[in-house]
Amino acid sequence: MAGYLATVTVGKFKPTDTKIGKYRTIVAVDPKPANEAANLAERHDNRGAMTLHVLRSKVGDTAFFQILRTWTAEHKYGNADTPAFIALSERISGHDLFDFFADWLFKPGKPAL
Repeated sequence: MAGYLATVTVGKFKPTDTKIGKYRTIVAVDPKPANEAANLAERHDNRGAMTLHVLRSKVGDTAFFQILRTWTAEHKYGNADTPAFIALSERISGHDLFDFFADWLFKPGKPAL
C-alpha cells in the first residue's frame, strides 16, 4: 500500500464490525454528539486558506506573492513552522503582523472579515 493512502485517527471511538464483499471492515463511529463535531468543523474549516486570503488583502499582491515565492524557495527540501512564516511575512511586507496572526491562527472562533 502506498504510504499516502494510510490514515491514522486518534480519539475515543465505538467500533462497529461490518463486511464489504469478502473483506472484514471495522468502522469507527465517533460517540460525540453531531453538534460537537459540527462546531469543531466550523472552528477549523478553511482556517488556513482564509488566513492566507486575508493576509493577501492586508499586505497587497506584490508582498503576498513575494512571501509565497520566498517561503517555498527557503523551505523547498526542509521543514518550517508558523513563527518562521510570520517572521518572513513581517520582513517582506514591512508590517507588524502579530495581532493579525494572533487573531487568525491562535484565538478560537473565526475573526470577522
